[in-house]
Amino acid sequence: MRYLLDLCVFAEMLRVEPDARVSAWLKRAAPSGLATAAVVMAELHEAAARWGPGRAGAAVNDWVRDLTEAFGASVLPFDAAAAAAFGGLQALVSGSGACFSLADAQVAATAQAHGLILATRAPERLRPWGGAVVDPWV
Repeated sequence: MRYLLDLCVFAEMLRVEPDARVSAWLKRAAPSGLATAAVVMAELHEAAARWGPGRAGAAVNDWVRDLTEAFGASVLPFDAAAAAAFGGLQALVSGSGACFSLADAQVAATAQAHGLILATRAPERLRPWGGAVVDPWV
């Protein structure tokens, strides 16, 4: 199986004591089966920039740089296929009365465009989407 990791999965791994369930889930998943979206990487770079130039900020920046290198080609772009999925997703969601942030919709559309299961903490917020979602915290 192939998974697209949402921001919350990375944020969990940055914690001093990550949730054991998430750590175990990531260990069970084959590294070759993991991807993320360029939108998620942008969110990680923003978070790193907010830490500032101190020692903690430098550590977070190094971590994000290492992730970027490790994921390499598995950082999936928001491309034409994702844009088409995004349009359908937004139409579906707006018809249901639900609301996604722009980033959440782009991440979900990227997963859909690439036929990936989205790994995220709050799959219920994506229920109107109807795509494949897994919660590594359960």
